[in-house]
Amino acid sequence: MNSPSAGLIQSFICGRKYEDTVEFDDVAKLQLTAYNSRIERVDVEYDTQIYGVEVTYSTGQGLIQTENHIGKASGPRHRSGMSLGPDEYIVHVSGSYGLAIEWLRIATNKGQAVEVGGHNGQKFEISIPQNYVVVGFKGGVGGLLHHISLVMKPLAGCQPLVSPQFGQSHADTRPWDDLLLFPGASYVQLQEIRLISDDKHVLGLEIRYLIDGRETRSSGLHIGTQSSGKRLEQTLTFQSNELIAQIEGRAGALIDFLRIRTDRGQEIAGGGTGGSAFRVDIPQNRQILAFGGGVNGHLHLLYVHFA
Repeated sequence: MNSPSAGLIQSFICGRKYEDTVEFDDVAKLQLTAYNSRIERVDVEYDTQIYGVEVTYSTGQGLIQTENHIGKASGPRHRSGMSLGPDEYIVHVSGSYGLAIEWLRIATNKGQAVEVGGHNGQKFEISIPQNYVVVGFKGGVGGLLHHISLVMKPLAGCQPLVSPQFGQSHADTRPWDDLLLFPGASYVQLQEIRLISDDKHVLGLEIRYLIDGRETRSSGLHIGTQSSGKRLEQTLTFQSNELIAQIEGRAGALIDFLRIRTDRGQEIAGGGTGGSAFRVDIPQNRQILAFGGGVNGHLHLLYVHFA
């Protein structure tokens, strides 16, 4: 097994590659991570051999993407599939192959299974480690499904990276970390950020997260007790599959200024001109998953987790 992306592992390849094989990699194409997707449905097209698979992914905030990996060989065709519930995931894949994939079995933790094709060829079973589940499919098709492999993630997500801390902690700082809101979640999406500031400092934040595509959880209003006659509240509401592209600001003993911009051009910003400039550097192939920080009279410090 190898690691195609942070926190993910890939199985061995089952089947064969040919000159006319067209490769597919759903994880790379859809930029799936250990937190941002789940498999909604799997369909297999078959007769005595496997023509291919069609996989439907939910990639956050209602965005559904169906990937069709089905060969064009002539012959009788049948289709068998299953829809996965919110807490259901693939835990077993096995089959056999000769010149192509001959037989395929896909099973879930809830006892659902698709088992189709003939039983000729060399048998295989893809080992899914304990507490791992399938996040995406890879493979190759020609006239038939030539080969297949799986990309897997930890059931409870992978350990996120964390950014440097901006601002400072004080004796009266009350710490908070939104990562604690979703232990065991399969995927997490930012839904809304509320920024509260005045003309000198950032007073606080509230972040809302969409958990496993169906439940919204609020981090709570991380806002200081300092009153201000120039208080400004701004809300950034994320659209389907929208990500944070940039966070920058100014900080010294407190968070003096904060700007958050998305990859769709949305932006919120507030605060003053004190402190020194900072920028959150988002690692390659990672995205901002959750916020953490500390607050009392104002927002004292801020950091983020990357998935």
